[in-house]
Parts: sequence; structure tokens; C-alpha cells
Amino acid sequence: MKFILRVVLIIPIAYFLPFYMPWWIILVGAALLGYLIPGGLFNVFNSGFLGVGLVWLGMAYKLDADTSGILTEKMAQLMEVSDPTILILATGLIGAICGGIGMTTGASFKKIFIKKKQQSLYS
Repeated sequence: MKFILRVVLIIPIAYFLPFYMPWWIILVGAALLGYLIPGGLFNVFNSGFLGVGLVWLGMAYKLDADTSGILTEKMAQLMEVSDPTILILATGLIGAICGGIGMTTGASFKKIFIKKKQQSLYS
């Protein structure tokens, strides 16, 4: 349940924050979300990876569709990439990795600095 909650909450963070701040603010937002809704590190990484990756992939595809592929083709020529679709997939992958790392960082800070209470023998 927490996995779905983290994915649903990271999507608006990854979509709206870069309109007002630099692109790397997604790392800060993901870290804050990973801190507030902790879980296992693998689970947290996957939720950030999936949420931000879908947003960045969708935004890159929409930009490609809005410009009829002209912008993507020009960027592919500039970067000497054979297929413009590779740029769209690379954009989604870069965003996904950033989201996963940010979310894992927040969850790790929670595990490092907030110690769990010792369970008593009687509880």
C-alpha cells in the first residue's frame, strides 16, 4: 500500500516542481517523500524509479508529439544518436534513476537518524 502511495505522491512532485525550480529539485522532493513514507530500501527505490520515470517519459513523449518530432530529430543529430526514440527513453531513464536515488536517500536518512525503540520483553 505504501508503494502505491509513494508512486501516486511523487508524480505531482515530479511534474509540477520543475516548472518553478531547477530540474534537480525532484531529488529533494523525492528525498522528502522517502523520509516521510519510509519502507524497505528496494521498495522505496522502485517507487521513486517508477513514479519519476513515468512522468519524465510522458513529458518527453508529449514534447516529441507536440513538435512533430522535429525537436527530437534535431537533438538526435546534435548528439549523434541514430534514432530519436533513444533520446526519449534515455530521458525517462535519467529521471527514473534520479527519482529512485532521491527516494532512497530520504528513506536512508530516516533509518540512520531516527532509531527504532527497543522492544521490551513485556510488550
